[in-house]
Amino acid sequence: MSDIQGKNFVFTGKLVSYSREEAICRVRDKGGTTQSMVNEKTDYLVIGGFQINMFDLDYFSFKQRRAQELIAKGVPIQLIDEEQFLDLINV
Repeated sequence: MSDIQGKNFVFTGKLVSYSREEAICRVRDKGGTTQSMVNEKTDYLVIGGFQINMFDLDYFSFKQRRAQELIAKGVPIQLIDEEQFLDLINV
């Protein structure tokens, strides 16, 4: 069983390795699901390589801000970069 199976993914920023559609297909091929917006069911927020700064609050996307709000409330959303995403899907 893959680490992705049964997990919900949301993407923000532009990916270098795949188009957004290709990344979504890769997640679904591994048994995961994707969402367009971050919510309580989100397991992973994938932050694309062209996002200015993954951890600088001044440059967070709306999805990053929403994820941070939910994390502060105890929702276990993992913020991962594109490299970490590639590691997950290539297992």
